[in-house]
Amino acid sequence: MEPLKLRVLNQFGVSEPLGNPDDIEVIFPYENDSLVKRMAFGHVKILNDSRGEIEVTLSPFDIQGMPQGKNQNFWVKLILDDKFKTVIFKRSLNVETQMVDGEERKVITR
Repeated sequence: MEPLKLRVLNQFGVSEPLGNPDDIEVIFPYENDSLVKRMAFGHVKILNDSRGEIEVTLSPFDIQGMPQGKNQNFWVKLILDDKFKTVIFKRSLNVETQMVDGEERKVITR
């Protein structure tokens, strides 16, 4: 799967600079828990700090554990020293079941 590209926006809809965080966590809903992807483990990459752009890599296996449904929320936590900022991506995650290579698989759709 190609990586998810995300942009952090402030309350006015303008790109929010990331501020060169020590770590970034992206938290997805998951069956009976949460799936956390971290920059420290190489799953999250900063594309443009000043424009608030990041990229998250999810494997097809990761997606299979996500609950099926449209308009799900997920979170991004920016960690800088002992402070953190949480950004909610409201109604932004759509997980559906589709036929992929002859078998039914969960996929993320737009």
